[in-house]
Amino acid sequence: MRTWVIAKSLWDPARNVDDLVQDFILGYYEEAAPAIIQYRALLDRVSTPERNNVNSICFSMTDAYPYAPFLTRDLIEQATAIFNRALKMPLTPEIRRRVEVAKLPITYVKLSKGGAVTNEPWYFQTDEDYSTLLEEFKAVVTREKTGFYAEGKPMAGWLAEKEALYGRLPENVVYDLYQNLTQARIENCRMFKRTSIEHDGQTLLSILEHPPKTGVGDATYKIPLPVLENGKKLVLRFGTCFNAATVNGVRFAVLVDGQEIWSGAQKELLPADHQLDLSGWAGKMISLTLRVDAMGNDAYDWSCWLRPQVETVAAKKS
Repeated sequence: MRTWVIAKSLWDPARNVDDLVQDFILGYYEEAAPAIIQYRALLDRVSTPERNNVNSICFSMTDAYPYAPFLTRDLIEQATAIFNRALKMPLTPEIRRRVEVAKLPITYVKLSKGGAVTNEPWYFQTDEDYSTLLEEFKAVVTREKTGFYAEGKPMAGWLAEKEALYGRLPENVVYDLYQNLTQARIENCRMFKRTSIEHDGQTLLSILEHPPKTGVGDATYKIPLPVLENGKKLVLRFGTCFNAATVNGVRFAVLVDGQEIWSGAQKELLPADHQLDLSGWAGKMISLTLRVDAMGNDAYDWSCWLRPQVETVAAKKS
C-alpha cells in the first residue's frame, strides 16, 4: 500500500492521500476490505497528535522485542479480533493470503512479548496456545519466503528461538536455562539476552553474556534438581563460543552454590562443547551461576553459552 500510494501521489500530487489509501484497500482486499479499513482506523486512533512517542520507526524494537509505545495489550487484542473475524469469512484463496500477511505483525508482537520472553507487566499471558500461534506464523512466513524479520536479522534464527521458548522440551531435560532466562539474577553483566548463531548451516540457540570491563559478570539460577533413579545421572550440557571475533577472549566458569566447579578460557569463535556432572546435588535446590570474565579487555566480548540444559542421562557402567 505504501509503495502504491507514493507512486500515485508522485504521478498526481493533487490526489488526496486518504482517498488513495481507501482506494487501495478496497481493490486489494476486496471482500475483506471492511476489516482492513477497521484495522487502519484502529492504528490511526493510537497515533493521534495528542499522543507522545507513538510513531513506529525502524528502531522501535530491540532484538525482536517490539517496544514501540503504541503496541499496547489493548491494541493487540482489538487487532487480533478484527483479523480473526475477517479470516472466518468465505474469502478467496488469494484474498485470504493477503489478510494473513497483513496479520503477521500482530502475531509477531504477541510471540515476541509472550510470557516466556519478558517480565514486562503487560505481556500477553493469555489462554492462547502459543505453539499454535507460532505454527500459523511460521506457515505464512515460509510460504511468503520471508527471509528477515528486521534489518540484518534472519527469520530462521528468530523462529528457532521462539520454537525453543514455546515448544515442549524432551522428557529428559530437567531445566532449560535458555528458556528460563528471565528467572536468572543478573549481576555486573553489560548484556544478558537470548540470541542465535549461524554455524555450518545450523542455527545455534545461545545466551549472550557480556562481561563488565573489570570484575566478573554473573547470571544465577535457582534450579530444583530431582532425585535420581537407578542407573541415571544429572549433567549440565552447554557450549561456549562468540558471535564475533574477540580481542583476548573470555574466561567462562560455572559455579554451584558459590563454588566454582568448572572454568575455561576461550578465544576461538568456534563452539566448544562441555558436560558437567551434577549428580552430587541430586534432590537439592541449587544456585547455578554462569560467570564470564573479560580478563582485562572487554572489547568485542560477545561471549555465548550455547543452549545450557540440565538433563538426566544414563550412567555409564564401570
